[in-house]
Amino acid sequence: MTWTIDFVEQQAPDPASMKAGYKQANAAKWRGLGTAKTEDRQVLWGEIRGSGSKAYRTQIDLNGPAFKCTCPSRKFPCKHGIGLGLVYAQSAHNFVEQNMPDWVEVWIKSRQVRAQKKIQSLESEKNETDYPNQSLITEEQEALQKKALAKAKRLESRIKKVTQGLLDLERRLQDLVRNGLASIKEPDEYWDQVGARLVDAQASALAKRVRTIPFEAQSPQEVLREIAYLHLVCQAWSQRENLSELELADLKAVIGFSVSQDALTQKEGLSDHWILLGIEKEQEQQLSVLKQWLYGIESGQLYLLLSYAFYNQPHPHYFKYSQILQAELCAYEGNVNQRACLKRHQVLNGDQRGTLEYSDLARSHDAILNPYHNDLRGFIPLDDLLTVHAKTLSLQPWASQRAYLIKNVLISKSEEGLFVYSVSASASASASASYSHEYTYLKIQLRPDALWQILAITGAKPAQYLALWNSQYHRLTLLSLIHCGQVYPLG
Repeated sequence: MTWTIDFVEQQAPDPASMKAGYKQANAAKWRGLGTAKTEDRQVLWGEIRGSGSKAYRTQIDLNGPAFKCTCPSRKFPCKHGIGLGLVYAQSAHNFVEQNMPDWVEVWIKSRQVRAQKKIQSLESEKNETDYPNQSLITEEQEALQKKALAKAKRLESRIKKVTQGLLDLERRLQDLVRNGLASIKEPDEYWDQVGARLVDAQASALAKRVRTIPFEAQSPQEVLREIAYLHLVCQAWSQRENLSELELADLKAVIGFSVSQDALTQKEGLSDHWILLGIEKEQEQQLSVLKQWLYGIESGQLYLLLSYAFYNQPHPHYFKYSQILQAELCAYEGNVNQRACLKRHQVLNGDQRGTLEYSDLARSHDAILNPYHNDLRGFIPLDDLLTVHAKTLSLQPWASQRAYLIKNVLISKSEEGLFVYSVSASASASASASYSHEYTYLKIQLRPDALWQILAITGAKPAQYLALWNSQYHRLTLLSLIHCGQVYPLG
């Protein structure tokens, strides 16, 4: 069984326990972290200082899963069990393989004795029946059934909370439109309260967006656009039974429903050689959020790896711009979804990379590893970006921000800021064409020193970029420059 953050969250008895568990999910707070395997199970343990004079002893049987802690909490699992599980899911390397201490061994042996008695009891019942072929139900099978039932109950409970939370949000939005935006005296406090209510309703992703409104929406028109977006989410959720599976998957992602990576990796993914084109790192309270954009050298596909880490813990995968991976990526369900997870991967060493760089495939004119490349595979003209994004929105109306690979782009500077533009083929063919129709301009966000970096590398000639287009605020952010077979970070 693969332990993930999503799996640990599913074990929590309630949201309050999950929130308290996150506070215990720092490996530095634990001592004596260990793990051991027996013939039929694996166990974790650790000690953590609580409010009492003695440290609490916490242990987990991964095969149950089963939790035990010496703290006085009546919840099962307690916050310490959740915290220990989160530490293991995030950084299993902190657990040292060693012999089980006495207090762990006693618990494991008692579980094995109970399991053996259960099996003997079932075998006895089987022998007394007239059905000799009746399968034996083991403790593990019962545990799986209980887990599935508990998961279904948690999902049902969450759907009820989300539904009620979105109904409350819809009423707030209606009152706000009725009373006018001027009725909000303290926007920061108002939207923070709305976000807090959505957190209680377990709509965490939507809560995050709501809390950014007073910082991102700088005009009444932009605030109204956000209100319309939230209204659309509420209406879509009320009509979720009429949505297709892909549409519902997109809507759940917007609200904040998590997806099990174990289930994703059971499907066939896209195998390719991948190169890192962009990195974004953000801090969200106790979480570090890492976004890594991988580009398929053969396929020309672009995918996002998204990971979280608690406090100062390392991310499970943190790649470098110079690295090339041979990997299989599994995309998340949804329409035109760019997010994926790693099913398997291997970082190429020097010899393997040299073999790839001098292969016929990598030396073709549209290959990113070719220093004399022309039009790179998977890259689109700037003129087509808005059209492609409009088609994306028709399939996935929540995709206000999306990454694009754009080619043959120039940068200009004016009093209004920095812009990217490209010369269309039709305009270059006609010298008498009006300049207003020759160029497509989009305003960009860029570090001040990055402009000089770009000019020095490209010589003010057209180049290729990885960029994020935010249709909500009509903003294009350049993440990296791809030039002569090299990737240059701009963030």
